[in-house]
Amino acid sequence: MKSSAAAAVLVAAALSTLPGLALAQEHEDEPLYYQGHENIGLGLFQSVSLSPFASMRTGFGPRMPSSLAEDAVELRINEDWASMLSVKDAWLLDYDVLRSNIGASWGVTDRLRLDLDIESGTRTSGTLDTFIIAFHRTFNLAIGNRRQYSGHPQRLQIRTPHNGPTILVDEHDQQPFQQALIAGAQMTLVRGDEDLPAVAASFSLRRVLDTGDLSLGSAVDVGASLSFAKRAGPVYFYLGGSAAWFGQEDFFGLPLRSLQWSGLFGVEIRAVSWFSITGQYLITSGGVDALQDLSRPAHEVTAGFKWDLGAGYLLETAILENIIHPLNTPDFGVHLGLTIRW
Repeated sequence: MKSSAAAAVLVAAALSTLPGLALAQEHEDEPLYYQGHENIGLGLFQSVSLSPFASMRTGFGPRMPSSLAEDAVELRINEDWASMLSVKDAWLLDYDVLRSNIGASWGVTDRLRLDLDIESGTRTSGTLDTFIIAFHRTFNLAIGNRRQYSGHPQRLQIRTPHNGPTILVDEHDQQPFQQALIAGAQMTLVRGDEDLPAVAASFSLRRVLDTGDLSLGSAVDVGASLSFAKRAGPVYFYLGGSAAWFGQEDFFGLPLRSLQWSGLFGVEIRAVSWFSITGQYLITSGGVDALQDLSRPAHEVTAGFKWDLGAGYLLETAILENIIHPLNTPDFGVHLGLTIRW
């Protein structure tokens, strides 16, 4: 699809809802789907690492404490679109990555929820370049080497460690798409109050439906997460960590690390009940050994907004930036999500 046009349509649709947001929340008889817990607000963005190797097997990451009530059902749709440009003597990574998630949850009790997600990711040619270059020019920001690769077709060129062969994957790649089914359970260990934070633990199983460019691996991947949430007035703080095991996978003969860990910290400012400003920082371990910066953790910073539209609808929009470590992190990205509860 034409990614830039699609993104413009999605953003316009999100912004068009703004005039009616406050009006939707004035009806006092509306169920408070997102306001039933002392320490949980509208929550963080449901996003995962889009770094080069983590994006080839997405789906696991820290899962924050949930406000889903007993017998309630939740449907989630999330899209993340980011541009990756990383250039060094040992590699050239130039492409866009599109991550899609459709998930559903059921509140078995106020403390236990069951989740089922279909998670997919695909690499495409770098069509976000046009927007990125226009943004830099508008605000007179340095473009660096991006102009050199503007309009460049999808390309992953990696010289493997220890004088191994060079991996070259271009726009003719037959398997840029990966997909998995993820089933999980999350238990609230501590509901929390004015003094104690909410504490939750989760366990997930991931069954690969389409391996993409990866080979080998285990029949089922395993992930676990522990997270905390605490409110201080109109500000909510979130902290979580996760670990995942993928078995022995490789990318065109390049072995990937079997164990992946992530940490997530976020702050939500909820000045009014129906709207929040949210920022979060995700750190994810590097996916390979002996590849310099690509072996180091990826740092992804996301900031944006959440709107409670009423009647169980929650809309979120955000942008992703690589303000910490650019060589193993997407250069720029956008996030859009919609959650429905009933």
